[in-house]
Amino acid sequence: MRHYLLFIIFVMPISLIAQPAYIPVLEEGKVWHYTYSNWATGKTYKYSQSLTGDTLVAGRTYMKYLNQDGSISGLLREDADKVYILNTNVSPNAETMLYDFSLAVGDYAEKVSENEGILLADISIVNVMGNARKEYNFVSYIVGEGGRVEMEIQDIWVEGMGSNGGLLTPFPSILTGNFVRLDYIEMPDGTQFSFDDILRVEPSTVKEKEAKSDAIYDLQGRKVSQSNKVTKYQSNMLPKGIYIQNGKKFVVK
Repeated sequence: MRHYLLFIIFVMPISLIAQPAYIPVLEEGKVWHYTYSNWATGKTYKYSQSLTGDTLVAGRTYMKYLNQDGSISGLLREDADKVYILNTNVSPNAETMLYDFSLAVGDYAEKVSENEGILLADISIVNVMGNARKEYNFVSYIVGEGGRVEMEIQDIWVEGMGSNGGLLTPFPSILTGNFVRLDYIEMPDGTQFSFDDILRVEPSTVKEKEAKSDAIYDLQGRKVSQSNKVTKYQSNMLPKGIYIQNGKKFVVK
């Protein structure tokens, strides 16, 4: 028994070191820089929003996410590995969870409708400014008669940074309308982080990706072809409509 206890004491520090500590998203002085494009007018402008100061609501402390003019864009708080936003328009105490960094691969992250949503496909460890952080990669899915069809999207979370769509936009792929791009996040010490940069960083732990299947599905999730890459000649063999191949949609006219 004594040897067993010594073994536990010896191994425990190694286990703790192997798991990097959670890095919070909310940090005083952090600034998000955006570019806004209006598709109707063609106008484009840049703006920023920052985490500055806090306030007490119903016994909970929230950080203020401020617009450039000093108005409040949102009140947020972080509890363990989850980030919440206060919905004052609904109720003074109503909260919505923006981020859940405790998700495991395969967990449903967002439900768009009864048969459509977003799930976590992969977690990698990446190096961001000298720190090991988790990178979360999501896929969207459609449940049809043929089962669930997953489609690749570009929704990414990085621990300590939030989403590539911006702090208040955890899943930019489900938004429609005018285009808002997150350019970079400015840290309190003045350093800058861009999701464009993290995509080029080789993860220290890379999960083997599943080989792509060239099968073609309709929007109901039914497999309609086992064809290779669709060319304009091969697509003529399919009825008119919208199809999915390797997680991407294409149209047959």
